[in-house]
Amino acid sequence: MIVDTVLAETIIRSSQNNSTGKTTAREISLYFSIRFGINNFTAKFLKLALICLLCFISVQAQQNWRPCIRVVDGDTIVLDGNEKVRLIGVDTPETKDPRKPVQYFEKEAYEFTKKLVRGKRVRLEFDQNKTDKYGRTLAYVYLEDGTFLNAEIIKQGYGFAYTNFPFRYLGEFRQYEREAREGERGLWAAEEEKKPGISEDTIV
Repeated sequence: MIVDTVLAETIIRSSQNNSTGKTTAREISLYFSIRFGINNFTAKFLKLALICLLCFISVQAQQNWRPCIRVVDGDTIVLDGNEKVRLIGVDTPETKDPRKPVQYFEKEAYEFTKKLVRGKRVRLEFDQNKTDKYGRTLAYVYLEDGTFLNAEIIKQGYGFAYTNFPFRYLGEFRQYEREAREGERGLWAAEEEKKPGISEDTIV
């Protein structure tokens, strides 16, 4: 600890004496040379290797964010490279399945998801299975602003917690659906509006 302090003070004094006042590659090489007993060439090599590693990590982080180019329906999106992603743990009314009739509130669910994610960059996280029987990627989808897409759809009442299979956030998604229903948000509000009212004439 004392040796590191002395070395740090030496480097600071050296940087103060140069024209820029900043720690240069020479000072960094000097630190490595004294602290670890390595020569100047090796110190420069280590510095270059560290820079390359940081650049690689930065590129990898950028590659994790991918644009959503299309929304199929409320719970399925398409990323660059035409990768179809089915959101884990959420089920919304169908719009695109030719085998099924258009379901109640399907357009609203589709428009909600499209507004949230289309044209934006997203990051995927996976659970037990990475693909389903249709070849779609199964994922949790996060937007750059921190929005958890799967959860947000349920919280705002545009989908249901899909409980046919276990998944990481099963308990949380059930709670989100319960809160959306109690708060009459999204399709739950529309469901309440569909209920027939009681007129004064029917009161005995």
